[in-house]
Amino acid sequence: YVMARRRYAVTLRMKDVNTDVALPLVQDYLNLKGISSSVNAKIHVDGCLDNMKDLLVTGDVAMKDLSVVDERDNEVAAIGEMRVVLDRIDMMYNRYAIDTLQITGITGGFEKGEDYTTLSRLLKPAQQDTAKAAEETSAPAAKSEPMVWSVKHLLLSGQNLTYSDKSMKPHFAYGVQSFTLKGHDLSMSSADVSLTATLTHGAHLTANLKGSLDIEHGNTTCNAKLTKVQVTDFSPFTESLMAYPLEDGVLAFETHNTLRNGQLEGTNHVTIDQMKVGNKQRFSKAKYKNIPLKLGVGLLKSAQGLIVVDLPVSGDVRSPKFNYRQIIGRALAKVFFGPLMGVKDDRNRISEDEMLEMMELLGDDTLSIATDVATVAGDSIALSEVGE
Repeated sequence: YVMARRRYAVTLRMKDVNTDVALPLVQDYLNLKGISSSVNAKIHVDGCLDNMKDLLVTGDVAMKDLSVVDERDNEVAAIGEMRVVLDRIDMMYNRYAIDTLQITGITGGFEKGEDYTTLSRLLKPAQQDTAKAAEETSAPAAKSEPMVWSVKHLLLSGQNLTYSDKSMKPHFAYGVQSFTLKGHDLSMSSADVSLTATLTHGAHLTANLKGSLDIEHGNTTCNAKLTKVQVTDFSPFTESLMAYPLEDGVLAFETHNTLRNGQLEGTNHVTIDQMKVGNKQRFSKAKYKNIPLKLGVGLLKSAQGLIVVDLPVSGDVRSPKFNYRQIIGRALAKVFFGPLMGVKDDRNRISEDEMLEMMELLGDDTLSIATDVATVAGDSIALSEVGE
C-alpha cells in the first residue's frame, strides 16, 4: 500500500478451495441443495482507495468438478474443468481482455412443464420481485466508457445436454450427446468460431462464423449443416399441433448466410427422405387438428420419396420486425400446406375448417401467395420468394 498515492496492490492465492462454503449465500437467491467444486487461483489486483473504479485485475482461475444440485436432488448442471486466464481487466475504462477461456465436461438439462421450467424452479420468487422493484425505481445509470472485450482462445466442450418438454402429449425430449466450440481472436470487430456436435440418434451438426459481431456495421458469414436427423424425434410437435404422428423420415438442413452492414442474404436447403406420417388421432386436442398434414406431405414427396425445399431469406436485421426463425418456420409451413390451398379434385379437397386453420397457421397473406408458394420440378420443391 502506497499511502501518499492511496494506491494498493493485492495478490490472492487459492488452493483446493471448495465452493460449498458459499452455498448459504447462493441459497438466498436460488433453490439449491448443493454446489461444490475445487478452485485454484492466483489473482493480482491494483487499485486506488479514492476511486473504486480505478481497478486493474490480472491472473489465472481454475475450477474442477463443479456440480449444481437442486432441492429435488437433481444435478441441473456440471462442469468437469474450467480455466480463465485474465490478460487485463480495466474497470476504469471498461475493458476486458481474456487470454484463455476454457470450459470442458459441460453437462446439464432444461425441463419445461405445464406451469414450470427448470429456471423458474431454481429462482426464488421473492428475489425476482425484489430485483424487478429495484430496476423500476433505480435512477438512470451514469455514463461510462463503452465496453471493449476480447478473448484470444476459446474452448467449450461437453456432453449429455438435454431439453425436455413435459407439457406436450406425448412428452418431447432431445439432446446434445457431445459438442465442441472453438474460437480465437474474438472481439466485436472480429470472430472466428466453429462448432461440431452430435445430437440425439446420431444426428450431426457443424457450424462456423467468421467476421464482425457488429450486425449493424460489420461483415459476417455464418454457415451450418445438419444431417441424419430422425424426423420421428419431433413427432410430439406434430401430434400436439396437428394430431398426426411422424413414423419415419431423415432430415438434412444446410444454411449459408452473409451479413453486410445490417443487410442479410441467406439460403436454406432442406431435404427430407422417406417421410411417413401416421394416421390421424381421432380424439386429439391438437390446436390445428383439422390440417391434413398427411395429404400435404404426400403432395410434396417425389416418386423416390424425397422432399427438397430451397428457402432464400433476405432483409434488414436491424428492423424490430425481422425474426429469422419465424421467417423460416412460416416459409416451411407455406411450402407444406400452401399446395393444399389449390387442390381441385373432390377426393382431396380440404374442408372449410381445414382452410381456416391453415390460414391462421400460415398468416393473412395465405390466399394471395398460395398458388405461387411452391413449384414442382422433378423431385424438388423450390420456394422462389419468402414474403416480407
